[in-house]
Order: sequence, then structure tokens, then C-alpha cells
Amino acid sequence: MTEIFDILAEKKVVPIYNDGIFPDHRDDICEVTMRHSKSKEIIQECKDNGMIVGAGTVLHLNDYYKAKEAGADFFITPITSRIVIEEAIGDGMPFIPGACTANEIWKAIQLVDVVKIFPAKDIGTVIAPFLHLQKRFIATGSVNPDNYLEYLEIDGVMSVTGSSFAYEMHKIKKEMIQKRLIKE
Repeated sequence: MTEIFDILAEKKVVPIYNDGIFPDHRDDICEVTMRHSKSKEIIQECKDNGMIVGAGTVLHLNDYYKAKEAGADFFITPITSRIVIEEAIGDGMPFIPGACTANEIWKAIQLVDVVKIFPAKDIGTVIAPFLHLQKRFIATGSVNPDNYLEYLEIDGVMSVTGSSFAYEMHKIKKEMIQKRLIKE
């Protein structure tokens, strides 16, 4: 399970493909939201093209089962649903719940080591009380190609995600290589 988390930390930026945005198969990792009618097919297509695929917006067990059947490598959601988290963990699947407040983060880190902060606007402040616990965080919502580097500089933030990265990954990868955040 930690292998996927290490890959997310290494890649730094994960594009989200959601309603009407489809993958650029030059990417090696992505998140596909489960709110699109063809999410399962998009996950399968990405997997067929050798991508590491996260299923996003996994709100219910039904979303989890569909994404798992499609071959998703990890699961990420804007909420902390104990029943979905426990099912995924029981299956040995990497699961990243979402949180916004300190209370929600506290509930999430009782179950997992990586939490998505959505929206990420105040992430530095909201995760500060938890940094000594060696948890890692993913920033999303309000993160874009113009400000993602600022988020990656915040202690505890291992990566960022967003749909605004879907068409910008070539440029972003080049910038991260120049800044020595990732290897060529």
C-alpha cells in the first residue's frame, strides 16, 4: 500500500480527469473521478495504456466496487467514509480520504496515513497540528498550474491534484525537472 503513496510523493502532481476531460496517455499517473457515466471505461482505458490510476470521488461502496473492478490502483475521495475506507483497507487497497477541518483530519488519520485536503486553500494552517504524527497530505481544490509549487513547499504536502493539470502536464513536468523536484 505504501508503494502507491511513495509514487504519488515522487510524481508530485496528479492530473484529475473528470466530466468531459479525458486522459492524455503520455501521463503515467492520473485520477479518474467516479462521477462520470463512463468512469469505469476510462479507468480501464488508462490501465490498458500502462497508467497508474486512482479512482476519485469514491463516495459509496458501489463507487469503490466499480472502480476496483475496473482496475484502479488507489482510491481517493473528498470525504471520510469509514465504511468505504474499512472495505478498501480490508481488501489491501490504498485509500485516501478527504478532509477540510482539523476535526475531519483527526478522524481520517485514525484510519490512514495519507489524507487529501479539499479545498486546499488553508492547508498549511489546517495540517500544522498533525505534522509531528508523520502523516502525509495531498492538496486539491484551488491548486492549479500557476500556484502548485507554493503548495508543494508546505511541510507535510506530498503531492497535489487537480483537473486544471489535465492539459498542462508536459509543461509542469518540465518545470519540476528544472526545479529538481522530480527526476527526468
